[in-house]
Amino acid sequence: MKKILLIISEYLSRFFSVVLVGGILLLVSTFITIPELWMGGGRSGNVFHNNFGSIFLENFGDNYLWFFFFPLLYFVIFFLIISVCLWIFYRNDKKAGVVGFKNVILSLLALFVLVYLPIRVDSFRFKISQMKADEIAQSRGVIKTSTPAQRQEFLNIYHSLYKEGLLAWRHDPIAVVEYDLKYGILQPYDGENNKLSLEAMTGAVPGVLGSAVVLLQNEEHQITVYLSGQGGEEDRVWMIYGYEFNKNSATNNFGNDQIEKAISNYLLTEKFFSWKNRQDSHNFCMIENLKPDQ
Repeated sequence: MKKILLIISEYLSRFFSVVLVGGILLLVSTFITIPELWMGGGRSGNVFHNNFGSIFLENFGDNYLWFFFFPLLYFVIFFLIISVCLWIFYRNDKKAGVVGFKNVILSLLALFVLVYLPIRVDSFRFKISQMKADEIAQSRGVIKTSTPAQRQEFLNIYHSLYKEGLLAWRHDPIAVVEYDLKYGILQPYDGENNKLSLEAMTGAVPGVLGSAVVLLQNEEHQITVYLSGQGGEEDRVWMIYGYEFNKNSATNNFGNDQIEKAISNYLLTEKFFSWKNRQDSHNFCMIENLKPDQ
């Protein structure tokens, strides 16, 4: 029995050593912030080119769970059980005990990598999406999330599902934006006090998609969201195809951050402050700060 366990343990240790090295290399790559590597070599207008890194990030979640995590999880647990048995029940055998102890450490490290890797990649994918959005926001452009052809294809699918009684919330543009704030492309800009207002909406005519504009406001962002729609008044469905940061919310009124900070500190700490038109004039505004210590 001991011989069989040692043979199985040897093959599994070789396999999971490769898995551990590969997983560690992937983990290390997620800590290296290289926009050119993960975001593509450049962008055409406001559309980023996909490369191996971006495709990997977009398709990692589901493929990893079904093709790597679940199959390997059963094997690594089996490997851990065998290693514990060798370590405990054959501890009097020096060789078997050492092999069992090493393999316990190896199996625990492999299990950690299998569990932590998807968490780290998901966090890294979120940061990359923010980097893309921030770069386009600095150029004051509309961030396009789909091409016209992709838009038409998705709307056809959504429209068919809506007719079958599914995705009823896609009939409301505001509900579509709320969904994307929680689960979709707008998730990086979700705030505690989101205010959504429908600014404009046009109906769809044969051969032309409808359009809608929703304004998103919260403590940190003010974003104009653009949607495309398909269908008549009763069965129209919507999807987001782009969004734009409003210029007023993206910039401040001070060209110097130190001046802005100094003025803010003065207003917050002084008990009384006032303004004059000129040196020998009377005060035209005087305010009492009721909580100067806060």
